Amino acid sequence: MHLEMEIEGFYCNSWPKFTIKQNNKIIYEEFVINSQKVDMQIEDKPFTIGMKNKSFGANDVWDTCLDDNGNITADKYIVLKNISLNDVNFEHYLHKLPYNSVEQGTTTTFDQTIRFNGYWQIDTNDNPYNWIIDLANTTGDETRTVSYFSDYESRNYYDDHKELMDEIKEILKI
Repeated sequence: MHLEMEIEGFYCNSWPKFTIKQNNKIIYEEFVINSQKVDMQIEDKPFTIGMKNKSFGANDVWDTCLDDNGNITADKYIVLKNISLNDVNFEHYLHKLPYNSVEQGTTTTFDQTIRFNGYWQIDTNDNPYNWIIDLANTTGDETRTVSYFSDYESRNYYDDHKELMDEIKEILKI
């Protein structure tokens, strides 16, 4: 599975450390100094992405600095500008996944920003496309029973879709 990301780190006392784990092993761990790209092949198995090394007061070190009025003047965090599996972006769906924060417990992030030590669990298996489609069609509310698949019965069977697309291309002479 091809994993690509563009991430940006923000400095406070030190740069944030971005991690990717798979099979309970760290397969990527780097300080994010400004913007950088991650481009790698990983196994077709679940993995996690997250951050570690942000201090929340241990040894009197805080990786969030405030001015006298309580405004944040510097903070250590990571922004995922984009993330894709096999060339399909899904960063705009990350808010549907719980972020497992060491400090805050399970939380939700609506802006692709990692502010706490922890991780998102990316539960792909042998087909990342199905995982992305399922993620796109969830609300984050497991009690919801409505599906937004274009054709629920033909899931994983795309010959009819390809045939229709070929007909449209022929009409448009593409």
